[in-house]
Amino acid sequence: MEFLVDRKNRQDHFQKSEADLDYIERRLKLDFINSTAENGSPAENPAVMLENLKAVKAKYSLLCSEVKDIANAQKESMEAIRTSLSGIMEVIKHCQETSDAEVPTLQTALWHDLGNHPFNELLQSFLTNSAFVLICSEHQIRKR
Repeated sequence: MEFLVDRKNRQDHFQKSEADLDYIERRLKLDFINSTAENGSPAENPAVMLENLKAVKAKYSLLCSEVKDIANAQKESMEAIRTSLSGIMEVIKHCQETSDAEVPTLQTALWHDLGNHPFNELLQSFLTNSAFVLICSEHQIRKR
């Protein structure tokens, strides 16, 4: 849920930035017209500035599309991870039901065993559970 809120905030920020760039472009054009009318020859070349602004806007648009692509890829990755984790948990549950061994649940590992190094402990728990799944699978194959 927090990820969706953060993504929405980023999208709002990008949209606001794009609107700000449009405003700056219109303002520069107006300043160019006024400066040329007053002085006849502006000290800086606003046309070059406008071209640079257009290049910045093009890069910004490219970045926006890349952000959307990354967000979609991240969403797909999270769905794949959830699906894989769900399948692993089902296999672990099945192995627990068919054998007398007891493996702590992921929630138990998260709340009781993590300590100061959550990633290390989570990875160790995952690898332990994965090894248990492989052992259960081999045991089931041997039984047949």
